[in-house]
Amino acid sequence: MAEIMEEKKELTPAETAAPASPETPAKRAEKSTADKKKRRRITVHFTDNRTEEKKMKVKTTRKAIVNGSYNVKCAGYCDLYYLLNNHSPIAYTCGVYGWNFDVYEVYGVTICTGYRNMPGARLQKISEYEEKARAILSWEDKRPFEEKQIAVENLLKEFCKLNGGVIYE
Repeated sequence: MAEIMEEKKELTPAETAAPASPETPAKRAEKSTADKKKRRRITVHFTDNRTEEKKMKVKTTRKAIVNGSYNVKCAGYCDLYYLLNNHSPIAYTCGVYGWNFDVYEVYGVTICTGYRNMPGARLQKISEYEEKARAILSWEDKRPFEEKQIAVENLLKEFCKLNGGVIYE
């Protein structure tokens, strides 16, 4: 039996590197525009042209809200849709069944809106103020959008004052 011996050859770094993919300048440009579009989409998602810039929500617990917030009140899911139109939630909670509620801090009132396990007493006169806000933001009201936003914000201040909020002006 003849033994065949193979000669070990030392490889250079250029030979061990992965083969370069044949990228043409057109493919590179296509890739960079796709990246720019992706970045642009993300930017648009987190900014809004309302009075307050949208911010990311923070995941929290019910206990942290009860212990760390003042004047905690609650409302059902979408009960304050029109009144809180200009504001973004600062936090949310979730459990084994998924999302529980969002938390807003507005004019001295910590408002929790959602489905389950919300702390605090129920807000007063929700339906009355929500109906007023809906009427302001409807198409029948021919004011410019900025004026409607200001009117809803003033209504929200009045609503928060009714529910124990503090307004500093």
